[in-house]
Amino acid sequence: MRMKQRKALHSTENSAKVREVLKKLESLPAPPAVAARVLEWITQTDPSITDLCQIITSDPSLSLKVLKLANAKVHGIQFGDMKIERAAAMLGTATLRQVLLGIIIRDTLIRDRKHDDPYLVQIWLHSLACALATQIVAEKIAPKLADMSFSCGLVHDCGKLALLCALPTEYEHLLDGAPLSGQPLHAMEAAAFGLDHAEAGKWLTQAWNLPKLFVDSAWLHHQPESVLADMDEHGGLLTLLALGNILAHEVLAEPLDPAAVERRKYLLDKTHLSFHQIEKLKEQVGKRLAERRELFSLDEEDAVATFCGALQRAGILLTHMNIELTAKRNEGERTGRLLQAVADAGQGLARAYNTAEIFTLACAALRESFDVTTGCIYALDAENQRLNGLAWDAGTEAHFDWPLEADTGTPLPPPRENTPAPVQPFYDLVLNHRERIPSPDDPLFTGFTPAFARPFRTLPLALDCTFLGEMLLGAQTAEGQPAGLTAAHSEIHGLGQLCGMAAAALERLGTSAQLEARAERLGAAMRRMQQINQKLIQAERLAAVGQLAAGAAHEINNPLAIIYARLQILGLKETNESQRTAFRQMEEQIGRISSILTQLMDFARPTQPQFATVNFNALLENSLSMMSGNFEKRGVKVLVELQPDLPLVWGDAKLLEQVFVNLFINAEHAMENAAGALRVRTVWNSGMGHVNVDVEDTGSGIAPEHIESIFDPFFTTKEGKGTGLGLSTSYSIVKSHQGDIRVTSTLGKGTLFRVSLPVAPAQQAAAVRLPQKGAGPKRSGGDILVVDDEVRIQELLTEALEMHGYKVVACGNGEEAKELLKKRTFNLMLLDIRMPVRSGLWLLSEIRRAALKMPVIVLTGLATPEERDQALELGAIRCFQKPFKVDELLEAVDATLKK
Repeated sequence: MRMKQRKALHSTENSAKVREVLKKLESLPAPPAVAARVLEWITQTDPSITDLCQIITSDPSLSLKVLKLANAKVHGIQFGDMKIERAAAMLGTATLRQVLLGIIIRDTLIRDRKHDDPYLVQIWLHSLACALATQIVAEKIAPKLADMSFSCGLVHDCGKLALLCALPTEYEHLLDGAPLSGQPLHAMEAAAFGLDHAEAGKWLTQAWNLPKLFVDSAWLHHQPESVLADMDEHGGLLTLLALGNILAHEVLAEPLDPAAVERRKYLLDKTHLSFHQIEKLKEQVGKRLAERRELFSLDEEDAVATFCGALQRAGILLTHMNIELTAKRNEGERTGRLLQAVADAGQGLARAYNTAEIFTLACAALRESFDVTTGCIYALDAENQRLNGLAWDAGTEAHFDWPLEADTGTPLPPPRENTPAPVQPFYDLVLNHRERIPSPDDPLFTGFTPAFARPFRTLPLALDCTFLGEMLLGAQTAEGQPAGLTAAHSEIHGLGQLCGMAAAALERLGTSAQLEARAERLGAAMRRMQQINQKLIQAERLAAVGQLAAGAAHEINNPLAIIYARLQILGLKETNESQRTAFRQMEEQIGRISSILTQLMDFARPTQPQFATVNFNALLENSLSMMSGNFEKRGVKVLVELQPDLPLVWGDAKLLEQVFVNLFINAEHAMENAAGALRVRTVWNSGMGHVNVDVEDTGSGIAPEHIESIFDPFFTTKEGKGTGLGLSTSYSIVKSHQGDIRVTSTLGKGTLFRVSLPVAPAQQAAAVRLPQKGAGPKRSGGDILVVDDEVRIQELLTEALEMHGYKVVACGNGEEAKELLKKRTFNLMLLDIRMPVRSGLWLLSEIRRAALKMPVIVLTGLATPEERDQALELGAIRCFQKPFKVDELLEAVDATLKK
């Protein structure tokens, strides 16, 4: 958008210039009546000499000039002795055309300029030389065009005369600078006036009603070769004119711009003229120019004088060109030194590892190569909200680091008087840098550009339309001239290169910091992934171990249940107290085996908690009573501190009891070598969302290297005294209750476990369900169906039930049980879940479908929690885990049948 606005503004300015020039051209005098008649005669195809003589005789001034020209051609004849008719005959029709055209142009346009005006002579001499060169080339390759070619050459630069008369001062200045500019004159004219001499010539020839050939000669002689080649009319003659114009410049030792040199090659190829032919043609131009000078009111010179004059002009031009080339060479050498200095600085900037080093390298380059004795360079650190930089003067350097306001990004520096001396001159500039940053959202935004903030020059450090900082260059001369304000193009270019390199170095550091941070995050993520992978591998191993453990537990459970139940029955029958004691010891050891198997099963397939409100104090007292015998044997003193107003806890009482029994067992093992103390304490503060339970012992403690591993499955330091599953299982149960368990320990002094569990929701605070002890209902008779695939368990259950007055029928699978149920009615069924042929769940479904009103108690050794839940949903009233206590089973049977 900005570019369009600039183009529109440029077009408006050019239009104003053109209108002004045209207004001045219109003020030029028109040809007098006699001149108009002469121009009409000149343009006729076959003009009459008699008519011309009558026209000339009517104007004494014109008659005098014709007679003078004729006398110049034939010396010795006095004016009074010659008639106009004779003079016309002596000059000839062709010469009269040429001479009269020159007289009309000169007398009409430049009547107010002196005869020897150097600008007039320069233009007129070139016009004559061009006319002669065009005529000579035409004589060589197109003789029919020779006569008209001279006139075309003579009139081709009439636009220059028009501009010289309309804009004398401006055009003279332009002509003075053109030879050394290296640019085409018509391009300089268009830039200065909005139109060039070709367009001015077109306007003049049309105003004078000259033929179209003359209009095209004045207008199109600088057009590209492709334009001339496409012209159907006058194209050939204009091509000759273009070549004649170039040869005239060479004859008069006038410099050719690069475009004209290329055009010369094209025109020579088109006209098939060789180098030697061109050189001979140029010799002829020089000779004829010496012969025709006087005819066209130019001082008389022979060919040698003309050539010498051209050489003199060439010498002056070469001197000026040499001076200019020397200046350019010096400028080039200066540019080379600056660029080398910038390149050297760039190598250091590419290796810089922090912003301070970038600032130091840039400062050194500015001081040593650009003579900047006072300056400042700073950068914005958006990520850390800092502005840091370096300022210097003639003798010292000072780094500064200011915070940026988080919302606006405005610097927050200390007071000016508290900043180092080199920083103080740039204090306000750095503080107000945001005023110089254009918004990229601005439709006119084109990037960041150098600016002046007197007495400083500000150069932005920007990359890809991102503002990174600034260079502020201070006074470098005695007059206080800002650095770069009058600097050469090379210095400005060098400063731009240095800014770009510094900006790239800052961007590289920022990108490097981002990559480093990203690499650190990636490394941390990879470490976490490695830990997760290790945990997954461990989990897979544990899952495999769990599967093996579950299978082993099932295979062990059934025979163990038979042994356990048989031992209990023997104990009931035995009357000898010593034998009964031995039976009880055996039962305890089998109970220990059963507990280990239960832990393995729970680890392999954790039981889902059945949440309800739990009285934590009562649960802890119950758990301690279960361990009291063990503590008494080891002489462990138990200290209980239970807070009386403890709120109810939300959890599974059975699972939580398992947690604390495990912790008590762990404390017992820690104090096995010496009598110690166990402290159990509950803590709750009003407003707390959880209850804390501390289990603290004065045992051997845990080594620091083992603290992180104590909750890992199968980890144990008591070889042969534990499975390593107790604490792991406890940890899983606490976590499943949305709680937390932590441990602190001092080796040789003791260990503290702290368990935190959430308080029960207020609306669910109700009666607490706790394991109750006491005698069961009195047993009574009834018909019971035992369904188990293990024959020994069938026998064992049959014997125990029959001993207590029940009638028992046993079978080995669900299909057999279904057939029995079709034949007779039973008061109760004891059912195993996993059996061959038909499972217990299938049988429960069939019973439900048949709507039998028979209670079912499930006995299982390997059923999953889901299978047990399904059994309860299908109508089972209770589940017993193998191995089971016979008296508890009998109590459940009696209680069920009593209901």
